[in-house]
Amino acid sequence: MKALLIGAKAEAPKWTELDQRPLAPNELRIQIAACGINFPDILIQEGKYQFLPTFPYTPGGEFSGIITELGEEVQGFTIGQRVYGIERWGALSEEIILKADRVFSLADSMRLEEAASMMYNFSTALYALKHKGKMKQGQRILILGAGGGVGSAAVQLAHTHGLKVIAVSRSSPEVLRGYGADEVYTYDSFKDKVKGTPLDLVLDTVGGSSAEEALRCLSPGGRYLVVGFAAGEVPVFPLNLILLKDVSVTGVFWGSFSRKFPYKQEELAREIFQLHASGKIQMPKVKRYAWEEAVSVLSDFKQKRGVAKYLVVVSPRLIAEDQVRSVSKKRIFLSPEEVLASIGMELGESPFIEITQEMIDDFADATLDHQWIHIDEEAARQTPFGSTIAHGFLTLSLSPKFLEEIYEMPFVKSGINYGVDKVRFLAPVKVNDRIKMSARLLEAEPSRNKGLKMRLGVTYFVEGKPICVAELLSVLY
Repeated sequence: MKALLIGAKAEAPKWTELDQRPLAPNELRIQIAACGINFPDILIQEGKYQFLPTFPYTPGGEFSGIITELGEEVQGFTIGQRVYGIERWGALSEEIILKADRVFSLADSMRLEEAASMMYNFSTALYALKHKGKMKQGQRILILGAGGGVGSAAVQLAHTHGLKVIAVSRSSPEVLRGYGADEVYTYDSFKDKVKGTPLDLVLDTVGGSSAEEALRCLSPGGRYLVVGFAAGEVPVFPLNLILLKDVSVTGVFWGSFSRKFPYKQEELAREIFQLHASGKIQMPKVKRYAWEEAVSVLSDFKQKRGVAKYLVVVSPRLIAEDQVRSVSKKRIFLSPEEVLASIGMELGESPFIEITQEMIDDFADATLDHQWIHIDEEAARQTPFGSTIAHGFLTLSLSPKFLEEIYEMPFVKSGINYGVDKVRFLAPVKVNDRIKMSARLLEAEPSRNKGLKMRLGVTYFVEGKPICVAELLSVLY
């Protein structure tokens, strides 16, 4: 297989051919679709990162791809599954072998190219803001390096969570405002503009001479989040300044966090997928490299200006196939407040489900309702229906499946069926008919024990013709 190889510290990468090796029991083989380039890739190449490979090595740590082989002990994955991964090196190659705990499932709503462009930066930024910064709606945040990969992701995430965002960057102010920045300043001007106004958080991806100025802008109780040192200079803060201002300085080492707590990284990823599916965050501005051009991507990254992400398309075929794949349009609600704000709105439509005779027979067995019109195919052909028909309550029983396809509420830990109102069966459902559902949120209100009570108006269709209407009640916790 073809791969890039760096022979020694600070050397440029060169093409090489590597032999395939067999998998260990806990490993997966993945065909790489795309590989994103990040600042640690440069530090590793130059021998300046806190973790270094044994030279020679293959660079690239962020990727997306398709599983092609599974070790005998691997569970929870399937061959052909779309995945993303974030490793320290090894991804600028046609394939990669990793332990299963460094590989993560990719949501249907996100494409392979997007995953290799977003997951490293957005995971780092969300970990910084949520776990380390304890961000809250209405806070003011100053982001140093807002035009870079992690910085621009932080701008989008902070804006989405209701913070007022002050971006500091050499990048285009229009681009940053498009990401959600409320104010955009240069490194020379931000101190005078921000000084004297409340500032709750600083997220710093660059370090250098601007760091202490940003620290001095923090309000008492504020948090300074140290993400990286893209300026090449590690700042030194006077401890008496931190004491007198009553602020905290916190390191953000997402790589270590994701290794120690992969299940927590999956939680971050779910939120990123949900925000992306809802259109609340977007893929950054990307410069793409064909696989044949990948040898120059690291040197170009060092000189980058105005581009948040450099991306190598390793397999054009996988990317092209992924572009025509259907993407879920599921409605995502991230909080009870979003549900309450959507009263009266259409929530969407489900895909079709075909009603087979096997389903009808199984439902008859489960409910002990063996009326011949449902199960006796020969006798049913002599009726005006011309075939067996499904139980009316079989149609209703598909409601949870349909609703699962229409919307998602990741904040919900459990829910109960509270009942059904105003059910009317308007037409029979014949065997082999295809059913779908549309749903509207009629009512929503807080209920006891911090619950949320919902009333949905739903219509079931067979090929565009309504066959049942109902109002479904549920309580979510």
